[in-house]
Amino acid sequence: MELLRANASHRVEAFGDHELHTWVQEVDATHKSTVTGCFYRANLVVVGRDADEVRSALGVLDGESPRLAGSGSALDREAAKGTVFQGGVIGLADLAGEHLPFVSPIIHHAESLSLDLGEDGGDVVVRARLVTPTPEVAGRVRDVLSGFRGMTALERDADQYILDALDALKITADARTVAIDWRMPGVEVMRLVENEWAKQRKAN
Repeated sequence: MELLRANASHRVEAFGDHELHTWVQEVDATHKSTVTGCFYRANLVVVGRDADEVRSALGVLDGESPRLAGSGSALDREAAKGTVFQGGVIGLADLAGEHLPFVSPIIHHAESLSLDLGEDGGDVVVRARLVTPTPEVAGRVRDVLSGFRGMTALERDADQYILDALDALKITADARTVAIDWRMPGVEVMRLVENEWAKQRKAN
């Protein structure tokens, strides 16, 4: 709240029993965006790109709008053990008709995508699931991703950190779902990050 009060663009409006805080987030002179947030309770903050998004979320939390639980949506799922970040997208195939600068062919052939990132027993764990229209498409997507992994290994064959990371990447297809699983000890992940960061600093 102290940070918001120091922002000249900060304004407050009431929404039922809640207060919506809207402000302009400025990265630099050319990158600005409007943000709306609400302190729903002591351990839960709702943030969105605009007030309507936040109002919609509050409606769900208040029990006034339908929630995902029991809806049958691909977004209604259990997070993997140790998850600290969970994301999901549906309606990906609909992007084919949008005027976007770049949409991967894989996205054109996907119905939904889910991602879990977390820690389990000292390991960093990434779990992604891409649902496609048919088993044939799932097999092709698996082959594309496996080929990308192989090409990266050829390009970075002198970098043991990258090779170990690629070896830890498992890509499989079962029916219409492509599964991507990656698990590495946290210490090794930190070494990989430090190694790549050192390379970037040297290159720049």
